[in-house]
Amino acid sequence: MVQTRSATKTTQSNDVENAKKCALPAPLEEDSSDDLADAPEGEDISYHPVKKRSKRAQGKGTQAKEVTRRPRQRGRLEMLPELNLDVLFQILGFLHPLDLLNLARTTTAFRQLLMRKSSAFIWKTARSQIGGFPDCPSDLSEPQYANLAFYPHCYGCGNTVPTIHWRLRLRYCPACRKAEIYSGFPSYHDGVLPLEYLKLYHKRHGDYFVDIKQRDSFLAEYNKLSKVQRDVFMTERRKLVSDIDKHAAKCEAWHQGIIVARKCELSDARAARAESILARLKGIGYGAEIDYFGLDQIAALRGDVFHSTKRLTDREWEHVGQKLEETMNDFRMRRMEMQLYNPRQRLLVKLYDDYVQKPALDGGAVDLLPSVADLAKCAAFDAVIKLPEVNGVEPDAFKPAFEQLPISVLQWRENVERQLASLVVVPIDPRQPSERLL
Repeated sequence: MVQTRSATKTTQSNDVENAKKCALPAPLEEDSSDDLADAPEGEDISYHPVKKRSKRAQGKGTQAKEVTRRPRQRGRLEMLPELNLDVLFQILGFLHPLDLLNLARTTTAFRQLLMRKSSAFIWKTARSQIGGFPDCPSDLSEPQYANLAFYPHCYGCGNTVPTIHWRLRLRYCPACRKAEIYSGFPSYHDGVLPLEYLKLYHKRHGDYFVDIKQRDSFLAEYNKLSKVQRDVFMTERRKLVSDIDKHAAKCEAWHQGIIVARKCELSDARAARAESILARLKGIGYGAEIDYFGLDQIAALRGDVFHSTKRLTDREWEHVGQKLEETMNDFRMRRMEMQLYNPRQRLLVKLYDDYVQKPALDGGAVDLLPSVADLAKCAAFDAVIKLPEVNGVEPDAFKPAFEQLPISVLQWRENVERQLASLVVVPIDPRQPSERLL
């Protein structure tokens, strides 16, 4: 059992008045007790989770069997509440505020420990590790501030929502936002409630909105006071709202910086993944296609692979590699067509024009020549056009093909005649009896 000294505990006074909290949300309440600081010296205040009674099997005429216990596993946090408090506080100070929130919601022991006002220094230490994060405002406690800034759930329905209304001290999804805030607060109460400028109903024009619960709480408190007390109350409220506006501006600037940094982080992750994919593709022989088309055109067709931010692993490559190879084969055909075949076809056009302009030989059998597009499809010419990339194609490369031109023309004419014959329909003689009548 752990014994602690009350002299080693750090206490923090609560400077926030109840009148200033009347219109502010409390998504995560603090434990008002401060037993930790007031514990007498030598008293055992270690925190133990409540042990459940083990169930025993019961049967007629048989004795209850002993319950088998599983061996203790390493890595569990069940021993944390039993640590020395100084050591535990030192460990908790290295956590993120969101981790402290989640830890406070795990067990009663941790909640009682972290929700005490005397444990505010733990939250401050955790908060100080976040660069540029503004200090906790006077209208919120440390857990409330951490819950607003880092717990990404709507205060109304609990759905995940990234939008934070810093001036209202709330997170609302679009549906809850329309139901929980409104823009009809009287103008003579300007400056006594936080207002958030939003564009809910028009994309171009916005309006200032107030939280309905904060309004009702403020009016209930205002109506209880006398005229003299109301003047003091309104002065305090205006000063509080002014402080909230200044603090909210700092939080918005910090949050915008976090968003930009996150976008850069995701962009760097996608770039690293793309480089890894391209390196693997180049390793299997697609470097020419990557250099010719570039990353953008390839990623546009395979966005499901390139736009992910996860690091590419060998196991994932086994699944996506085959699909990428099929895509790269299509790019290879396009590159060969544009970079290799088209220049060779243009060379054939020039050579064929020169050939046609020459006078025909005496007794030549070729009286009708195909177009250059049909000529390029002939086997002799197509073989020259689709020679491997390493083989350069000069005008002399087509010389054997032109020598076989009479044979190629005859084959082309036979093919054209067959196609034409297939299109000819012989009409039926009406004088002959139909097969149906027979």
